[in-house]
Amino acid sequence: MKLLFENWRQYLTEEKASDSLENWKHEDAKKYAQELIDDYGKPDVVTDSMLLWNDRISKFKQTFVKDESIEHCCPKPHRDYVYSTMIIDVPEDKMQAIADASESIIVDQLKNEVTARCADIFANAITLGFVQKLVAGDIKPKDSKKEYEKHILNGMLPDWFKEKNKEQIDELSLPFSSQAKMEKAVKELNPEQENLFKTLKDHFKTCPSKEEFKKTIIKLVGVTAVAPGGIVYGSLPLLYNLIKRLKCYGLTEESLYYGTSTVFQEEIAKNGIKSPSKWGNYGFAEENAMKIVEKHGGEPAVIQMPLSEFKDEHFLLDESNNDIIVYTEDLHIFMEKQEKKLV
Repeated sequence: MKLLFENWRQYLTEEKASDSLENWKHEDAKKYAQELIDDYGKPDVVTDSMLLWNDRISKFKQTFVKDESIEHCCPKPHRDYVYSTMIIDVPEDKMQAIADASESIIVDQLKNEVTARCADIFANAITLGFVQKLVAGDIKPKDSKKEYEKHILNGMLPDWFKEKNKEQIDELSLPFSSQAKMEKAVKELNPEQENLFKTLKDHFKTCPSKEEFKKTIIKLVGVTAVAPGGIVYGSLPLLYNLIKRLKCYGLTEESLYYGTSTVFQEEIAKNGIKSPSKWGNYGFAEENAMKIVEKHGGEPAVIQMPLSEFKDEHFLLDESNNDIIVYTEDLHIFMEKQEKKLV
């Protein structure tokens, strides 16, 4: 009788979740809620505008998705709809640093709970891991905003985070993982994968769910192509991650970034960027710009350059960090282009 009751309750909960999602107004939140159902099973709480999982996803006390899509511009433009909560005792003297770091960190001091809100559980884990470091004293309060952006842009997941994923998607699935890693992955695609990637970029105008992605792949290349021995077998997680970065988070695979100071603006406009110069993702460039400002003054500036303006034969990997590219030729930047590229 007990088993029958539990199965009946599960049936009702699944029906309620399905009925709720049918009436949601925000497609991005709806798609992500369905992904969590696929990966973690039925939610524990269902309302007309929210699905909630208790103690089911990684180390989070709660994870819930709301029928909302909140525009958030930092550190990259995206939209928020998923919340994750952990028990973290935040002292009063760290509250302002958290407020400075992000508008999407919610602290309940009475319950010793901190909730992160973002576009997926990866970013929430990074955010809550950042809060833990700040509370522990590993991050200085005055550096909170800079360090938070660095954590997000470089996909700095905490050691405790484990994500149950049936497809075993690797670190490239992180929404703000290293730009250089993604560019490297694109370069390593075989011809069949590269052609499929180009087709998928043109096909998807908005952020696809996993289910939409799978159906599209099968429609484009057929079932045999994704089966063992098929031309794209084993590459679907990588392709999905690349498309997710492009279509869900607006990150491109076609640019590198260089950090400097406005002190050197005229010199760069006149003489270009002298070799050897170090390039990487936006987070690396911004951090490098801060260091240059501390030494030479001025304001931090980040220069974005499309890969088409680089020559492959002048690329070298930095031996101390594989995410950094050393360019061994001078780069000349005209003033009108520089004004567009300096952020």
